[in-house]
Amino acid sequence: MGNEELRLPGREYALLGLAALVVLIAHALGAFLAYTQPVYDHATGSWFVLAYDILNGTLYRPFESDAGIGGSRLFPLYPLLIAGLVRLGLDYVGAGLLINLASWISAVGGAYVLLRQLEVQRMLAGVFAVFAVGSFGTLMTMTAVRGDLLPVAFVLWGVVASLRARSGGRLFLAAAAVLFTLGMAAKVTALVWPLAVVLYFAVTGRTRHAAILSGMLALGGAAFVLVVQHASEGRFIDMMLVTSDGGGGLLRFLRGPIYLEMMARGADPLCYLATGAGLFLLVTRFRKLGSSLVAILLLSVTVMTAAIFGSRGTIQNHLIDINLAAMLFVATRYLDIRAKPNLIPLVLLFYALVIPGRYDYQYHQDWDHGFRTEAENHLRSIDGPVLSEHPGIPLAIGRHPFLADAFMVSNLEHKRPEIHARLQAELEARTFDAVILSHVGEVGWYEEIHFGGRIRELIDEHYVRDRNFGRYVFFRPKSEAEPEPKPRAPDEA
Repeated sequence: MGNEELRLPGREYALLGLAALVVLIAHALGAFLAYTQPVYDHATGSWFVLAYDILNGTLYRPFESDAGIGGSRLFPLYPLLIAGLVRLGLDYVGAGLLINLASWISAVGGAYVLLRQLEVQRMLAGVFAVFAVGSFGTLMTMTAVRGDLLPVAFVLWGVVASLRARSGGRLFLAAAAVLFTLGMAAKVTALVWPLAVVLYFAVTGRTRHAAILSGMLALGGAAFVLVVQHASEGRFIDMMLVTSDGGGGLLRFLRGPIYLEMMARGADPLCYLATGAGLFLLVTRFRKLGSSLVAILLLSVTVMTAAIFGSRGTIQNHLIDINLAAMLFVATRYLDIRAKPNLIPLVLLFYALVIPGRYDYQYHQDWDHGFRTEAENHLRSIDGPVLSEHPGIPLAIGRHPFLADAFMVSNLEHKRPEIHARLQAELEARTFDAVILSHVGEVGWYEEIHFGGRIRELIDEHYVRDRNFGRYVFFRPKSEAEPEPKPRAPDEA
């Protein structure tokens, strides 16, 4: 399976090492920028709302209640950890970044140990561990303070423990089950990794290992669901069932593989190449490679990721798992894919050099941080209730976020019509002293992505544009806001 005895030319080793070093520097710079100049969007704000509600004694606020409007398909471990660190004195951004940085370091370590277990030569194991975790998707997730990196660290070490169990007994299987359960508690799609391991045990004749791990996973998963269901006062299961499909419908789901191909090709070309090369090699040599762990992981994660892209609102952070699986596969079959000496190292180095320019520089130039801070400061002058499309804005100044997730409002337009009825009534009554939108002018955004229904029309009917700070536009009730200035005639110019 591996290439422990592989010996490459010194120049090839040098290029591989340089490429990995550049990726490490790019990710370290991204983490530094994220700490000094936090840029995060409404999706991150929704993670923070979960943590805020936990700090205030509520796990998964109801869809509709005195607290405002809820609804989430995010799993609880990441916001629970954020809430714990906030309780210790960190702010939401600092807490999320600290968890993500620790997860990234742990994931790289897990990928390296796993590749060494698969008999990959040390240098290659180190390089591909960095590229397995050091993708555009992980950099975006780390700097945008989202919860996708935490489960990666857990599942990688879970796979490591599973392989140790081949000769180490039930103790390592128990450790693997715990790690996999923690990964699932952070993100439901993390479940595909232990299922792939169970399948690997089964097809390689280790049916006892497969049965034991399956039983432990079932117990761990059941315990997790029961605990969270109880802690959420019975809301968790219903909320996940209602929100899990993303509102895309059957046709969108069937097009998932097409959307995956388009996203990978445009957002992360190295992930695209590695996945394509890995799948091509696997298909052409399936009899030889099909029962290997890395092959089963690649196939399982590809199917899962294609299904995810059948949901609306899926972006490049969902490429993390498929990039990880593809890089693990490529590392174990390096000589099979290495068409010419130095070709793969040059591709990796080019990709690594693109990361700082394509991501870190653009991040540093991003106007969102300054404008969002100005919007937060302006909100301090408004005392009453606020409807903010980006829930992180009121949260940043210690205000209660009425809205948990604008995407969920659109997603639940038909499944939970009381949410739209509540929001429409609030807007018609001009209950909010301000409405803050962050995608004004984007065609179809409020009809198809956020809010849905007539919400945007009602805002225009009952509110008037007041101030804007970059993309953040404040609307005030028409009875209170000053009238908009009339356009001057040409002869008055």
